[in-house]
Amino acid sequence: MRTLRAETVFLLLALVFGTGFLVLTPPFQVPDEAFHLFRSWEISQGHLEEKTEAGQTSKEVPKSLVDFLSSFLHLLYQPREKTSAEEILAFRHKSLAPEDTQSYAFVSTSPHPSLPYLPQTIAMATGKALQLSPFSLFYWGRLLNFILWLLLVYNAVRIIPLFRWVLTVLALSPMSLHQAASLSPDAMANGLAFLLTALLLRLVLKDSEAPASKNIVGAAVISLCLTISKLVYLGHALLFLGIPRRKFSSAAAYFWSLGAVFAAHALAVWLLLHGEHFASRPETQFQSQWILHHPHGYLELLAKTFRVQAWLYIRQCIGIFGHLDTPLPRPLTLFYLVFLAFVVWRDRGEVRNLRGWERASLLGIALLEILAILSSIFITWTKPGASIVLGVQGRYFIPVLPLLLLPLYRPNRTGSEMERDCLPYFCLYGTATILTVSLFVLKNRFY
Repeated sequence: MRTLRAETVFLLLALVFGTGFLVLTPPFQVPDEAFHLFRSWEISQGHLEEKTEAGQTSKEVPKSLVDFLSSFLHLLYQPREKTSAEEILAFRHKSLAPEDTQSYAFVSTSPHPSLPYLPQTIAMATGKALQLSPFSLFYWGRLLNFILWLLLVYNAVRIIPLFRWVLTVLALSPMSLHQAASLSPDAMANGLAFLLTALLLRLVLKDSEAPASKNIVGAAVISLCLTISKLVYLGHALLFLGIPRRKFSSAAAYFWSLGAVFAAHALAVWLLLHGEHFASRPETQFQSQWILHHPHGYLELLAKTFRVQAWLYIRQCIGIFGHLDTPLPRPLTLFYLVFLAFVVWRDRGEVRNLRGWERASLLGIALLEILAILSSIFITWTKPGASIVLGVQGRYFIPVLPLLLLPLYRPNRTGSEMERDCLPYFCLYGTATILTVSLFVLKNRFY
């Protein structure tokens, strides 16, 4: 029996079902997709900085894009409302008319750097040059965003030295694909996080491969891009500390390399935190000061948040589509959890076992980033006096999941050839089943 490779299975399933999500999800039915479309247009016109006043950001966009959005607002938060292929395709022949613009305002609680909008911005710029319709512009942006995510995650699965099948199943979760096949910048953040984790684990665990300078530089660039895309995933940079010193030509090269990496990250963080957007929001300072003055109370608030919201976070992380109004069936969610647990148990690799401090470090980084996610939402979104952190969505934890699961890795000491042969087919058929049902959920919800 010929064993399938994880990257082959990932590519096959991602292309088939990612295309399904891209086409079947109606316009603007991914969280904040309207904002992402208008932000991409704004950047494509050369406006890299986001101007915000009184908690709102206003964007000057073609009126045709606003009309496109307005035609699908009736679907938001209304599970009984439907659309049709004819209603969507009606915008194929509408003119973009980029010179006829209007202002559209959004509530804005955090900065949105231009970097994670790179594929969408390319789509906006080329679409305008080619005089595409609003319909074509929108789906062109989705497609380029999906292609970038596909390339990032494919290479992550290909190079990671352990848990290839676990990473494949995580990347192909319904919510992960739902985000990847949209205009959301989370697609780039998720892909960068997976690739950085895979690359640094390879540098740490593959003793036969000394990390050439280009690998260190490449990993540092990926890590900086991830930090700039979403500051809460800064903890991934700590994985550089796991690279053994013996892999460098000298102790000086080791310290200079790591020093340069962390200095670059420190500069990026300083620039992000001292940007105009943060400076113009005094309410964020109030919440930050409350944490500093009430550390014990904040820990109690976090503990209560997880007691109340933990199951919701899990469901959202696996799949609650649309604007959190289209959940997957509960049995499918439970099946995915059991399926993932089985893959974690069976996916044994050929590299050495992780040391105790390595497992603790991975878990510590994961918990640090979870704390950063909740704290950032508490500071920028949760109103003072709330008893739990409000506004956190399970999809924010997707980049953290590999770090949470990696400490469970076991080397393949006694596994039989049959175990190694059957796991790929189990992952192929199990993931295909989960994603097929997910597409039917989307179809029944919106059409």
